[in-house]
Amino acid sequence: MRKLGIIGGTSWSSTQLYYEHINKAVAQRLGGLHSARLTIESLDFAELVALEHAGDWDGVAKLNIDAAQRLQAAGADGLLMACNTTHKVYDAVAANVDVPVLHIGDAAGDRLAADRIGRIPLLGTRFTMTE
Repeated sequence: MRKLGIIGGTSWSSTQLYYEHINKAVAQRLGGLHSARLTIESLDFAELVALEHAGDWDGVAKLNIDAAQRLQAAGADGLLMACNTTHKVYDAVAANVDVPVLHIGDAAGDRLAADRIGRIPLLGTRFTMTE
């Protein structure tokens, strides 16, 4: 089993959901007591939100790039960002690591296509909705 890195802390409660759902899926697929091989880099949500509100998207990118690089150094074979809003800096993060980074839009789009759903409502933070 490969190791997944999660950039979390954005917020801790969403990170918890990712952790729970990933582990439930692994246990369901492999059975028994199996769980996911994960490494989580938990950001300080207050620091991230302050940068977002200041419009400092380069700062947001740096926080996430640094986290992604630490996860890669810890042996992660792939990464995900446990926050819709931080996907605004996805391209910068993906360009600064040598492992694949899952984009939530791609994953959601693949699932919607598989389920033959053509239109959905989108809810999110002000940044997700306006950017």
